[in-house]
Amino acid sequence: MATFLLKRHTLLCGAAASCWTLAVHAQTQNTPDLRAPLVGLIANSAHTSLRPIQGVPGASTVGEPVALPQGVGRVYVAPGQQGALVEMRRGAMLGWMPLSSGQPGIVSPINGAMAAPDLVRFGSNGNNAVLVSQSSGLLQVLTRTVGAPQIAWQSDTSLLNIAEAVVSDEGSVAALRTTAGEVYSVTASGAPKPILRLETPAAIRFLPGGTSLAVLGGGAPRVIVFDSLDGQPSTRVTVAIPALAGASGLLETSADGQSVILGATGGRTAYRIDLGSQTVRSLDLPVSLSRMDRLSGNQFLISANPHEAAWILMADDPDMKVGFAQLVPPLQRTPVVAGNGAAVR
Repeated sequence: MATFLLKRHTLLCGAAASCWTLAVHAQTQNTPDLRAPLVGLIANSAHTSLRPIQGVPGASTVGEPVALPQGVGRVYVAPGQQGALVEMRRGAMLGWMPLSSGQPGIVSPINGAMAAPDLVRFGSNGNNAVLVSQSSGLLQVLTRTVGAPQIAWQSDTSLLNIAEAVVSDEGSVAALRTTAGEVYSVTASGAPKPILRLETPAAIRFLPGGTSLAVLGGGAPRVIVFDSLDGQPSTRVTVAIPALAGASGLLETSADGQSVILGATGGRTAYRIDLGSQTVRSLDLPVSLSRMDRLSGNQFLISANPHEAAWILMADDPDMKVGFAQLVPPLQRTPVVAGNGAAVR
């Protein structure tokens, strides 16, 4: 009978995510120690909580919030999900929190780091990060974030109203985009240097493994790649793209740095540009873009609204595809009555 019911449920599942939800419920009831594979951890828009996406892309679920150490305020997960930078409410400090299989460890303080940065962005390999405080007009670059984070260098940015900051994988150079659309490069040896001015929607990202910067600019929509941002920047690639409708740009790179993936907040189309051939591929989306956060490899979280399924863009293939992770409500376990009449949970 049990075998028959399982087969019947399988036939009734029309979508992979629904089947996975059923499997998770069954496994939780029968084998509570069995855990599904972890796709990644996702933060809410305020960076105050983390939820796991479990399963495999296209057949996954969003779990209950992870229990964070006491006193943690905001949390920023590094690429690779090995750990996170966290703001500690008590003591007003920034710390590093290791993650193992999605579970947080003990927070270690980072000496000299700003306690509550306005902007936090990791390099693509997760080994360094850039922090910006608008109130103090300061930029800091952290290196060796996985393990023993420390301040490598900092710069005065008090004359700039910064909307976005990114850092190269080596941590030798950062790039800034202001609210007025100006893009600057900045190193430990000098003040920010202007590169160009962009129209909205706009975004900037370093390509993995070097000091080349990809820039998305609206107006006459295009993607530009600048090489040698730590010296004298030079243009390598300029690719025209379709007009983007949205308040802000969303830009990421492929894991190998050969392509960029982009869109605009509120838009329903994602684009992938091969920087070698300069070909542009597009994918119509079933949901509006609200973010583009790397989960792992070339998988990006593109929507995670409260009380809704999370949507994942899978960009390994140039044509791309999209899947969702269903939000599963907390499981109400049925008490099992032991032989002595006591309820066992």
